Amino acid sequence: MFGGDTADELQWVVCASKTYHNGMDILSDIPKLYEKLVIDLDDVARQVPIDRSKIIATGLSGGAMGSHIFVYNFPTVISAIILNTGMMHRYYYDYKDRIPRGKIAAFLASPTDFRYGEMKQDKALLDSLGWRTTWIEFQGGHTFAPQSAYEEAAKWVDEQLKHR
Repeated sequence: MFGGDTADELQWVVCASKTYHNGMDILSDIPKLYEKLVIDLDDVARQVPIDRSKIIATGLSGGAMGSHIFVYNFPTVISAIILNTGMMHRYYYDYKDRIPRGKIAAFLASPTDFRYGEMKQDKALLDSLGWRTTWIEFQGGHTFAPQSAYEEAAKWVDEQLKHR
């Protein structure tokens, strides 16, 4: 994923959750994760300067779904999402009017992934809500995108964040 040269080049601080996982109860677990996120951001900010208007959520599969959940539930914290072979939980399609507007999303998708069609639907929905989105394809199925795809997504998102 991100790190090393790309993170250094973009001056990004990369933090990862070891807590979020598939099967979590959105209503009870997400507020707890949010509290942890705020504490973690405060800890990072004590060590290095961070721009809190440029917080990005990312993940693979269920982690991508978690990124959708975070931007939906905490739109004042999350500015952009980078989604690797993961879809939006269908629950949110029932509450389209509550999905935040004007955010940024990069979709990393493989045509042989079983979530490919759902990701296309998610992109169309977010486009209709005024999001700036990009679609980056790679071969391989339901797996991590290659480093080059992450680098492309990171650079695209970084550029979008500069022009909001």
